[in-house]
Amino acid sequence: MSVSCFFLFLAGAVAQSKTPDWIKRIDPVLGIQVWSVYTVNEAVFNPDSSRYERIRPRLNTIVRRTRFGVRSELFEGLKVELLFGLDQVGKEALSGAPGSANNGSSPVINPLNAFVAYSLPGCGQALNLTAGYFTPQFGRESVTGSFRVSSMEKAASQTYMRRHIFGPGSGRLGGINAGGLLLDTALHIGCQYDFGVFNPVFDTYGSNSSGDYSPVVWVGRAVVSIGDPESKTYKQVQEYNFFNRRKGLSIGIGLAGQGAEAGFLNNQGFNLDVLINWKAFNLAGEWDLLKRRSSLTDNGHAEVRTYRADTGCCRLSWNFHMRHNRFLEPVVTAAVFKGPMDPAGQKTAEAMKLASGKDYSLEAGVNLHLMPRKLKVNLHYTWRRGDAGSAGSGSTVNAYFSQPEVGAITRGNWLGLGLLAMY
Repeated sequence: MSVSCFFLFLAGAVAQSKTPDWIKRIDPVLGIQVWSVYTVNEAVFNPDSSRYERIRPRLNTIVRRTRFGVRSELFEGLKVELLFGLDQVGKEALSGAPGSANNGSSPVINPLNAFVAYSLPGCGQALNLTAGYFTPQFGRESVTGSFRVSSMEKAASQTYMRRHIFGPGSGRLGGINAGGLLLDTALHIGCQYDFGVFNPVFDTYGSNSSGDYSPVVWVGRAVVSIGDPESKTYKQVQEYNFFNRRKGLSIGIGLAGQGAEAGFLNNQGFNLDVLINWKAFNLAGEWDLLKRRSSLTDNGHAEVRTYRADTGCCRLSWNFHMRHNRFLEPVVTAAVFKGPMDPAGQKTAEAMKLASGKDYSLEAGVNLHLMPRKLKVNLHYTWRRGDAGSAGSGSTVNAYFSQPEVGAITRGNWLGLGLLAMY
């Protein structure tokens, strides 16, 4: 807590005083996302009766996210970001909203980004190096900021991907990334590339250290844009909505891989994503293929087994331009996870500490952008369904059927009213 307060104090002090000549700029960051969530149709598994028992609908008000810290450019080409989060304050364990339960009466503040980025002189936007603690470039949903998505919550597909490839659900890791942006303004074609090496943190295997094994995971992504580019400068945090200012198509391909770890022989991920912005129309979708090979012992015999799962999402929205540069944005988001369903496949997934079964969600709602990218009110409803496969009732094979603070559960539907403010 004292560290974050220090940086907030530092940002305020610098912002109100004359900065040294060698510091180009320093900007404070402050954002908050508050929800009121009404949950229905949720049921908790009772092991005594071996059945799910429906619980009463409930209203829960949550400080879903806060963001605060500083972004600065110390001198030409060198940028620094320190960003912290205070999330899930007040969340009831049986609330339908995703994520962990209440962050406590004395909430824990977590670091989200802590990195330096350097644009190499003479390269324009073609070569940038980033080192520290940040989000690897894999999957558009993962690399888009939580405050920038059009749905009320980011798609659950990104969490399955992050836990499979990186370990933590937050998706942040320590590492180094090289990336750049190449634009041909005459042909209206652009390409952004990224390649990074990171240290995954698989807590289920004990730590991010594996003794004789190397825990390093490599991540690569390339995005080709046709028409208007997403940005004229290289950046790692992406967006979905350009508020009628873009007419373009972006296609991204991502690859991730890791060799032997304490819990597996190798780990892989493949991602394909698409973004279309045509003035008021916005369409985004992505699909992830997740694979892992492990040597497992069954009845005294070691056997190499392969786990495979698919996950992805699709989001569609339309911007109605209103007076005073306000926008009304109806939006629909669908997400799906499909893992092993048969007894052998689910046994393999359990041994590898990975999800199985199916998890579906459909979210529909409307956003009122009072100040685009700064102030937004949203009203959304989310439907959730799942299939435990051969594991049956009482299993906790995926996020639809499990809640750490509760145990076996079937997730309910929820209506959310939210306010998002960002400076």
